[in-house]
Amino acid sequence: MKMEIGGKVAYLIFLMVGLTLMFSGGNGLVGYFTFTRNAIEHTGIIFRIDTIQQDADKVRMLTVKYSVSGQEYESRIKDYWGMKTGDEMKIFYNSRKPSEIQLNADTSFLTGDVIFLSMGLLFFLIGIFDRFL
Repeated sequence: MKMEIGGKVAYLIFLMVGLTLMFSGGNGLVGYFTFTRNAIEHTGIIFRIDTIQQDADKVRMLTVKYSVSGQEYESRIKDYWGMKTGDEMKIFYNSRKPSEIQLNADTSFLTGDVIFLSMGLLFFLIGIFDRFL
């Protein structure tokens, strides 16, 4: 049985949206797990705090100083409001690229990536099953 043009378009839209969401979510997960595999806990000192406008919100960006094997680094990271210049804070840096830091190495912020991956898989499967049903 021949598929109508509208059916072909819907099939392709579901496949493309699904693949895009799966790629986006998968890329975030791979990046996170690559970082945590090489992450080392360390202490940094807040050197500067800048408040910037990001969309409709104001976001505080911390500039954190820390040293690794005698080399000094400065990296910027979002603040959780409440830190001040001179405070020490726990950071995690990438042992392969010490200029990359995160505040924590837990998985609580991966929810968005998991949702994107799941929704992408759902859209992709709907597109595939629609094609063959």
